[in-house]
Amino acid sequence: MTEILPLAATGKKGKVRAQMWRDAKKLSDAGRIRATEVRASDFICKGMGSRFGDRVIPNVLKGEKIQLLGGLDVLHSWSYPPDVARLMIVIGKDERAWGHAWHVPSNEPRTQRQVVEDITHAVEGSEIQVQTIPSALVAFFGLFNGLLREVSETAYQFDQTFIMNDSAAREAFGFEPTPWDDVIKDLVTAYK
Repeated sequence: MTEILPLAATGKKGKVRAQMWRDAKKLSDAGRIRATEVRASDFICKGMGSRFGDRVIPNVLKGEKIQLLGGLDVLHSWSYPPDVARLMIVIGKDERAWGHAWHVPSNEPRTQRQVVEDITHAVEGSEIQVQTIPSALVAFFGLFNGLLREVSETAYQFDQTFIMNDSAAREAFGFEPTPWDDVIKDLVTAYK
């Protein structure tokens, strides 16, 4: 995905986000405001806001199996929140950034299984059993649970390749992501 692809979200949240950017861009293009947008993929960090935070690291540290949503072997871009913040600082000071959307530079895409293996290796643990919870099952339980209903809306991002092209921000601002090994080390350290 690049920043110039049409905003064609089909879910409620995605449509709202797309319209917010269209509205801001229109006002920016008209000279009424100065707007830019930073777009990140799924976060890899401590806490519940990350697929690999509270749901994974404690289990890896205990050597227990892990259950994840969506395909385990589908390539996916992962964004590191400090890189999001660094890009926001950079583009906030650069006139070339205004009126455009920017993808946060991220490391090479990794599958969920690969990320779990990287985490397991970082803690010097033994191989962990990783299972998937099928999207259809999540959708079914979403009929009764609001959080799972929201997760269901973006399940497609983990059932098929989801790769963000970040070359525009890299080329325009010389921005590089935090090295992957450091991202994993920081994530693991937060739980030790």
